[in-house]
Amino acid sequence: MQYLDASLLNECMNILIPNQMILYWGNKIQALVSRLPDKGGRIQKQIAELNTQLHDIRNSGSNPGRERKEQEVIDVDDLTKDLQNVLSV
Repeated sequence: MQYLDASLLNECMNILIPNQMILYWGNKIQALVSRLPDKGGRIQKQIAELNTQLHDIRNSGSNPGRERKEQEVIDVDDLTKDLQNVLSV
């Protein structure tokens, strides 16, 4: 069984949920990911790319010479549907 990096899970949940909930959902996610054909490799790659983008965005905010981009709105319902489609493969 492949395990998700705990630091990625903490970032995803923004450390706002108590530790017990993180462990509970972490185990649920690991069980779902382990059933994927690639054992979650594609998702982990996407998470790493998103973390890189987030890091770049956060660093660009500290540079006064750079213009800030307009914030993108993410529809949680669409995200949930996409995740369900991926997990139902």
